[in-house]
Amino acid sequence: SLISVLSILFNVASGEFVINKDLSANRELFYIGMANGVSAMFGGVIGYLSISNTLFNKEFSIKSRSIDLISALLCLIVIFFGANLV
Repeated sequence: SLISVLSILFNVASGEFVINKDLSANRELFYIGMANGVSAMFGGVIGYLSISNTLFNKEFSIKSRSIDLISALLCLIVIFFGANLV
C-alpha cells in the first residue's frame, strides 16, 4: 500500500503541473482510498489518478467529466458483454 500512496502523491503533483492549479493531496488520498476500499470488497484492482485523461481534457478544453463517464461505460460494456466474444 505504500507504493500506491506514493504513486498517488506523484500523480497529484503531476496533475498540479499539468493543470497549473493546486490540488489537495489529502482530498485525493481520501477519495481514492475510499474507491479502492469499495473496489477491494468486490475483488477489484487498485485505482489511480489518470494523468492521460487530464491531459486529453486540457488539450481539447473539455470542462466536464463526460470523457471519464464514456471510458467507464466502455469498460462496463466489455466486462459484461466481452466474455461472450471470446
